[in-house]
Amino acid sequence: SVQAAVAAATAAVQQEQQQQEEQHKRKVAQQPEPEQPLTLDDLFRKTTTKPQLYFLPLTDEQVAAKKQRQSKADNGAVSGGAGKADPLGPAVMEGLTPHHSEKH
Repeated sequence: SVQAAVAAATAAVQQEQQQQEEQHKRKVAQQPEPEQPLTLDDLFRKTTTKPQLYFLPLTDEQVAAKKQRQSKADNGAVSGGAGKADPLGPAVMEGLTPHHSEKH
C-alpha cells in the first residue's frame, strides 16, 4: 500500500509536469516571433556611390515650399535686384555662396 501511494504520487507529479510543459508550449506558440530591428536601409534611401549616403526624400509639402521660395527669389532678382549685384555671385544654395579667391 505504501508502494501504491508512492506510485500514485509519482504519476501525479509526472502528469503535472506534462501539463506545465504543454502550457509552456502553448504560450510560446501564441507569442509572435520577435521582430527584426530596423536597419538604416529600412529607414532611409541611399545613394549608389561609395561610401553610401543615406537620406530622406523631401515631402510634398517641403517641395511646394521650396518651389515657392525659389519663385519669390527669382521674381525679386528680376524686378527689385537690378543694379545691386552680389559681389560674391549668386547663391549656390540657400545660405551658401560660391568661394572666390582673392589674389594678393
